[in-house]
Amino acid sequence: MGAQWFGHVYDEYMPMEVFGFALSFLVLVVHYIHNKRGGQDGVMALKPDLSKAYDRMEWMFLRKVMERLGFAQQWIDIIMQCISTIRYSFLFGGKPRGYVIPSRGLRQGDPLSPYLFLLGAEGFSALLHQRAAMETLPGIAICPEAPQINHLLFADDSMLYAQASVEACNQIKDVLRIYEMASGQKVNFSKSSVTFSKNVTEALQGEIAELLNVVVVVESHEKYLGLPTYVGRAKTATFQYIKERLGKKLDGWQGKCLTGAGKDILIRAPDHSSPSFSWRSIMGTKDLLKQGMRWQIGNGAGVRVWMDPWLPNAYPFVLVPRAIGVDVTLLIEDLLLAPGRWDMNKVQQLFVPQDVALVKSLVLQNILSAVDRLVQIESYLCVLCGMGNESSDHLCRLCPFTKTLLESEEELKRVCYEVTAIDRTLFDWLNFCFKKLSKEGWCKILFFIWGAWKERNHRVWEQVEAREGDVLFSLDARLTDFQFYRRSLPRIERGSCRWKPPAQGWLKVNMDGAFSSSSSSGGIGIVVRDVVGTCVGGFCQALEDVYSAEHVEALASRAAVKFVRDKGLSPVVFETDSLTLANATKQAVIPHTSQLGRVYDDIIEGLNFISGSMFKHAYRQTNCVAHCLAYFASLSRSSLVWENIPPNFILNVLSSDCNFV
Repeated sequence: MGAQWFGHVYDEYMPMEVFGFALSFLVLVVHYIHNKRGGQDGVMALKPDLSKAYDRMEWMFLRKVMERLGFAQQWIDIIMQCISTIRYSFLFGGKPRGYVIPSRGLRQGDPLSPYLFLLGAEGFSALLHQRAAMETLPGIAICPEAPQINHLLFADDSMLYAQASVEACNQIKDVLRIYEMASGQKVNFSKSSVTFSKNVTEALQGEIAELLNVVVVVESHEKYLGLPTYVGRAKTATFQYIKERLGKKLDGWQGKCLTGAGKDILIRAPDHSSPSFSWRSIMGTKDLLKQGMRWQIGNGAGVRVWMDPWLPNAYPFVLVPRAIGVDVTLLIEDLLLAPGRWDMNKVQQLFVPQDVALVKSLVLQNILSAVDRLVQIESYLCVLCGMGNESSDHLCRLCPFTKTLLESEEELKRVCYEVTAIDRTLFDWLNFCFKKLSKEGWCKILFFIWGAWKERNHRVWEQVEAREGDVLFSLDARLTDFQFYRRSLPRIERGSCRWKPPAQGWLKVNMDGAFSSSSSSGGIGIVVRDVVGTCVGGFCQALEDVYSAEHVEALASRAAVKFVRDKGLSPVVFETDSLTLANATKQAVIPHTSQLGRVYDDIIEGLNFISGSMFKHAYRQTNCVAHCLAYFASLSRSSLVWENIPPNFILNVLSSDCNFV
């Protein structure tokens, strides 16, 4: 009956498809091999070890397998985009820096990877089925009526079965060789193991092991798919690993303090690492994720104008067309003149004015290969309290976090939150506090507001969070130190700061941006100087359709990096007076998901191609030349590019900067 059942369910792909069947059949096969003593024909089971199996999978091989299995071309393209657009960064000093773009391999820990590896393993399975059909590698049968089987595969865990003969051994080696050449996989025979039935002589065992270059010949394979392959009489020893595994979890989770329900969850916890559980968890949150995700535009080839969320507005991201009967298949790429440039005639024809403004605010990458990607919607809620909209007014006095700091001092509590003061504008409120507070109180209010801002930046840029009490304790200590050193040290005016030359053999690039909120225009300025302050080159350029000072500063930095790359200059230190920009480049995480994320991606990608380059923050007083250039471009609406000989209107500023000795 059992043989008939197995014969009924065992078709061309069944051993790879059914997890429970693979385990059940494995138990029967292992017991058959372990107990086979009679007859002249012995059998063997090889458990090959794939070296870095996921990392070696060739993408082209995976594509060809999916095409051969009949997947739709659009589906194949989506899957290949998922696996071929990844990047790996290096950790230096605890922060990711740079990146490496792989040309093969699947990501470990990705819920999709095990399923893709299974598809790749179908190629291996097909080769073994082919040899079985040719009767050159028929496999083994556990009883006369049972089907012959020559392999069991599940992801990178595999078992190969064959007659214990030199001919079968050569067939296995040939199959493995072909699979390795096609897929990129590599069998590590030194870590592989083989077991034989009792009727195989030691001499033949040694000959086969030598042909396979297998070091380990075992009585039975220890585990397959995480479970013991053979259970003898010593059941306690066989399953001891389960007790040890749960014991470690209980120690780590303080299991003695858990309730009965908690212990039940803990025992089931190992199942939560399975790919199927991860996939179900992801799909279960699909609707929720949709409310917090939108498309960040790359080349626009994969985003529908009217059906997909892509504008930075509120959920459900409904766009209002100017006319009825729009083309629902219209893609974002149809609205682009070139990479990084909107066709504003089409945009203004399709959208209402408020949406036109949103489209113009989107910053695009100026390369054709930039792909569209889903990102988390930028939150405008206060980082410190998570309630009010983040604004200067909220952060300085209305945020509960800041309010806790200010109310810790009785004088500040009495003056800052007086009934007649709280309804004033922020500027008037500060002016009111300045007149009412003592000199020491005024110093404290400024220090506490600075502390709230610093804590906000820690949470945004470093993902480090401190409580109000810890921040207050730290501010008190800093304020005491500040007052002590302020009294004991001579005062240094920031106005006396001057531009400093780079180190010997280096170049320094200063950049700046000028922004006009009334006209949504601006200008950028870049200047390159050597160790003695000589101007090597630079340029300035007018900008249209910009929406913030940070936007202009980011565009200036991107232009500076491109200018240096095009001229082949290195090593270079870049200086900007925008602390936000300097922090964004130090973060060095790709992709950046903010509204300016595409520009930051361009900057960091460019820096990786400039040997020895780095970004530094500088005071505005040391960035006068770049500021003059940006201001000139913004007012004159013109652009200039030069090498060695700078324009006349910046000569005086350049000369002043050269007095750095």
